[in-house]
Amino acid sequence: MQKWWPLVAVSLGTFMLILDVNIVVVALPAIGGELDASTVQLQWVVDLYALVPAALLLAAGSLADRYGHRGPYLAGSAVFGLASLACTLAPNADVLVAARGVQALGSTAMLATAAALISLIYSGPARATAFGVWAAAASLGSALGPVIGGVLTQLLGWRWIFAVNVPVVALIVIVTALAVPRVAGRGTGRFDVIGVAAFCVAATGIVFGLNHSVEDGWTAPLTWTSFLVAALALAGFAAHELRTDHPVLDLRLLRAPAFTALLIAGAAINAAAFGMLPFASVWMQSVLLAGPLEAAFMLMPLAAASLLASLALPRVAHRLGARPMIGGGLLLIAVGAALALLVEPGSSGWALTPALTLLGLGTGAVLPSLAGTTLAAAPADRVGMAGAALNTSRSLGYAVGFAVFAVVVAAHVHGGIAAAAPTSAGEVVAGLHAGFGVAAGIAAAGTLTIAICLRPARRPVTV
Repeated sequence: MQKWWPLVAVSLGTFMLILDVNIVVVALPAIGGELDASTVQLQWVVDLYALVPAALLLAAGSLADRYGHRGPYLAGSAVFGLASLACTLAPNADVLVAARGVQALGSTAMLATAAALISLIYSGPARATAFGVWAAAASLGSALGPVIGGVLTQLLGWRWIFAVNVPVVALIVIVTALAVPRVAGRGTGRFDVIGVAAFCVAATGIVFGLNHSVEDGWTAPLTWTSFLVAALALAGFAAHELRTDHPVLDLRLLRAPAFTALLIAGAAINAAAFGMLPFASVWMQSVLLAGPLEAAFMLMPLAAASLLASLALPRVAHRLGARPMIGGGLLLIAVGAALALLVEPGSSGWALTPALTLLGLGTGAVLPSLAGTTLAAAPADRVGMAGAALNTSRSLGYAVGFAVFAVVVAAHVHGGIAAAAPTSAGEVVAGLHAGFGVAAGIAAAGTLTIAICLRPARRPVTV
């Protein structure tokens, strides 16, 4: 009989990582008020946590394939816990942003190895069950994140949203050290330093340029230089990966349309379903004057629906297959984002409930099928790379999506998310409409990509 303690360690870690994304959303106004944070600083508090994994997950997956997955997961957990403590004690916004970046380094090591650990430790029906539990843990973290964030921020202060990570990390480290088996790495050869560096520069340049365009403008030297550097780095990354014998991302994996479509779907779901939540939270608290806890409950339909769907739909997914589940889920997200356009300046925060519910149902339909299907499309010695590529696409989707939405919202709300005053209800709702409209378009494009490129019974691409 399969032992389930390794799944406990991996699922608890995933729960914590997802919790830390959503727990921050309702605390942004409080953080901005206490630390006198600017719009750009608040954007980095959210975005850096997604950008670091997006930039480094490929490297972490490559290293894990070579040297094993248990060690990086264990070390990442410890780094995450220490950085959470630093966030708790941050005396100003700059220190908080820096600690958030270190926290993201720990989450990168955990995210890069979680799916691969499940895939390598479990097999057959147990693997399907394990992926279902893992996805449910992520959904549960998403569901509880806003509520826990609201309770802690309103009753104890925003610093406690980071402090709660410390005891959870201690438990994860103990369980991982005692229960997760050592699985030897399968890869050999040189580590692709050039590829990793080029991808980091490209991802950072894109997000940096988008974030700073909000305050500096599109014609500012810092803005367009960031985009130029990102474009050159991305071109260099592709050229280098095609030449090297030991790529951090084997671009031959992208020859399979299904694999590429799944990466696009991963980026689309994180951008379209989650990228607008911080702006909705600011609207609820700064314009509607809701408290952090009330705003958390207003946002909860998304996470609650996602949790219910992820628990109820795996059996349906087994019968229908990945294509209708992933494509149908993205379609639900597109419709949900479009429903947010019905919100008016005089609406309450609960007016978003139908939209958030559909976003959650779509997310819960996609995620259980997405990870397993992506790993199944890659060779056995590339599961770490495939898992890292999927998580990279999801993290990059959120990081770039959030930055794009910040630009879109700022075009309607003068001063961006840090300056949404109670008298600017019309501006903020116009910004929400524009952002959710873009989100609907992203999800619709993902739906079309899956419908065209993902076919039943695809064999893993041979590299």
